[in-house]
Amino acid sequence: RFSHGADLFFSGKDLFMNSQTREGATMKKKTIVSVIFALILLVSGMMYWKYSNDYTHVIKENWNISIPSDSNYSEVYSKDAGSSFNGDGVRYHAFTYENEEPIEKMFSWKKDQGETIYDGNYLDATNKWLDEINVLAISRPQHTNCVYWYKSHEDHSEIIILWNKKEKRLYIVESFM
Repeated sequence: RFSHGADLFFSGKDLFMNSQTREGATMKKKTIVSVIFALILLVSGMMYWKYSNDYTHVIKENWNISIPSDSNYSEVYSKDAGSSFNGDGVRYHAFTYENEEPIEKMFSWKKDQGETIYDGNYLDATNKWLDEINVLAISRPQHTNCVYWYKSHEDHSEIIILWNKKEKRLYIVESFM
């Protein structure tokens, strides 16, 4: 009844070939899974690196302030007092931007020199704080062209944000106690 009875029997060579084919397929699957896993790790690492190097998320956490993303900002300078046990010290960041409309809507900007808790008016306070972390004059805001926004916390930490519309710069100076 079986016309091809010889087809039912496999030689040792055929079994060895099937074993190699299965191992090869398994190796390909393992390689593909490994590559996909490596790519996921790489992309996740790049996203974390970008997030951790973007100071604006820290400003959001500390002051509940966001630089609008639709302003197309980028950080061009930063300096701080270094790490400390209590997180105190001075931090300074300068940003450029392309679209000024969202910057203009961030706050009710003030042209006049308001007063800080400890260090006098905004000009005196920012100069004192920037002196503490040795920021060169070329990297500082030109106050004559700036408008201001100020906030303090109960712990006596302060922030002054300076906006120079002419230079398309946003300067953030923080003093943490």
